[in-house]
Amino acid sequence: MTGSHRANLRILIVDSIPTTRRVVKTLFRQSGYRTFVEAGDTDTALDALKNGDIDLIVSDSLEDDAGLLLLKGVQKHPQYRDIPFLMVTSDSKEESVARTVKGSRVNLIVKPFTGKALSEKIDSLLASGDKKKAG
Repeated sequence: MTGSHRANLRILIVDSIPTTRRVVKTLFRQSGYRTFVEAGDTDTALDALKNGDIDLIVSDSLEDDAGLLLLKGVQKHPQYRDIPFLMVTSDSKEESVARTVKGSRVNLIVKPFTGKALSEKIDSLLASGDKKKAG
């Protein structure tokens, strides 16, 4: 993905911890992404989806697996189901999250991760969508 495309991609970052959202944004910025919408919970994330054109969702699994509920809600909604979704999780939750995270437009990244790993996951997610559109 070229730098100009990255800069124009609107990314919804969902995490209950503001510091974590800032760290994720910093990692994205290092890879050329520039446009972010933040949400601290699933309700705010759903409002953000309703209010704007979101190109990518990056969500923590959140407390009580609320991130998984957000993913399921996005997958069921006709307007949002094709938005690429990256679930961020910790080692301890990886197995349960991996069972839920299915589909070509969904991927998983385990904390802690590097900017390079994040960028590779995003590029993979976006490429799968490009193949789907071409086919």
